Amino acid sequence: MDGPVVVAISVPAGPGDNLDEYAKPILDLLCRHGVVMADTARPVHGISLIWHDAPEIEVSVEPAALREVSNE
Repeated sequence: MDGPVVVAISVPAGPGDNLDEYAKPILDLLCRHGVVMADTARPVHGISLIWHDAPEIEVSVEPAALREVSNE
């Protein structure tokens, strides 16, 4: 996906799991397979991490909403 993105990661709840440990390996995998363009400056503009009851990890990648920033 070209340009900045927002990534949502849903992880099955498990005893002793630390939710934030899932983010980096998943983001690395997305870059390695070209889903997120690693050579783009700050390709990931947002990350959402949540527990859920499904047995698998779910990942969605959406274009980030860009807004103009005024230098005034």
